[in-house]
Amino acid sequence: MQWIGKIWLEASTMNPRLFLVSDLFDYLSHMQSLQSIFSRRFNSWQRTTAIMGFCLASLAPSLAQDCPGLTVEGLWLDPFNPSLVHVICQNTNFQEIYSYPSWHILDDEGNLLGTEEVMYFGIADFSHHVIDLALPWSDDPATVPVQIELWVGFDDELMCSYEMDFVPRELEWTGTGDGGCFPMVCSAFGYFDAEGVEVEVELLDEADNLIWSAEWLTGPANNFSSQSDSMCLSQNECFRFNVSVGTSDYFTLQWEDAIYPYGFSHWSHTFISNSNVLDTTFTLDLYGGDCGINGVFNPMGLKAVIYPNPIRLGDQFSIILPSEKPLIDGWLSNSLGQEVMRISSGQLTFDSPNAPGIYWLHDRNHISVPLIVIAN
Repeated sequence: MQWIGKIWLEASTMNPRLFLVSDLFDYLSHMQSLQSIFSRRFNSWQRTTAIMGFCLASLAPSLAQDCPGLTVEGLWLDPFNPSLVHVICQNTNFQEIYSYPSWHILDDEGNLLGTEEVMYFGIADFSHHVIDLALPWSDDPATVPVQIELWVGFDDELMCSYEMDFVPRELEWTGTGDGGCFPMVCSAFGYFDAEGVEVEVELLDEADNLIWSAEWLTGPANNFSSQSDSMCLSQNECFRFNVSVGTSDYFTLQWEDAIYPYGFSHWSHTFISNSNVLDTTFTLDLYGGDCGINGVFNPMGLKAVIYPNPIRLGDQFSIILPSEKPLIDGWLSNSLGQEVMRISSGQLTFDSPNAPGIYWLHDRNHISVPLIVIAN
């Protein structure tokens, strides 16, 4: 720029005729030198910019792209396990199956809350996924903003991300709303001896009113499966689920979603026994807090003794029962009424649950005994 100013200043002060004749070649020479200087500097700047861009691209994290044809249809907290978040998605783009997918959930500040263990080869049409949270979700139904990311190739590449409002207790595809009831069917399947057995199930509310019952008689074909009609279980009630099954090699009961095209289970339990009869009562309390502070029906007082009690985290405890009422199909539940441990009849000692808190021992004889686990 200094060369240009000098040339035009000199040109304006000299005789125009003399300039055109005697200084034209000097002017052209100056302009050629100036062009050469700009060209060298510009080429150098281009090379520097290219190198810096390559370095920044190499250091930058994988950026999310669009996922054509992939939509998120549902995102909710598991009603029986606060460490699990469920995702329902649909992929209508059959040119891309998003191989070995894993969903991640982050808070609105970008902190990772949980990831999915890779379970599928890809996503085709509707697909159900489960995210394991690093910490259990707080007992708070409030809506919070989150971001969910889809990673593929065993977490090797980020494909896309979605900013969403996480409503922990809403199943969007059911239309029942935030805190609404869960449309479910009860399904049963198992393997029985060749003579066939009778299966009896019943669902009652906290006042022992019968909501639904069924009796299934299996034939000699060994394999057995059956399913109830749809019913909608409230998040604000406490249910008792009674099950009586004849001898079996195995028998599974599930409460499954009644609307989603490809069924998935909200709750499941498998019986494996060589005994003549399997009689068990389960407490079903969606998201907890509706079965009283004990998380049980009709506490029957201290019909058993747990020793020692309290116990420290990692220690063992024993159950002492009246001889006339042996423990059968016992289990421990947490303060929300969620089962955390099965207790087999005939077993003498048991390991403590894996977290401090108040737990309750149950069995089909209506035993209800508290167990206190304290931190070391």
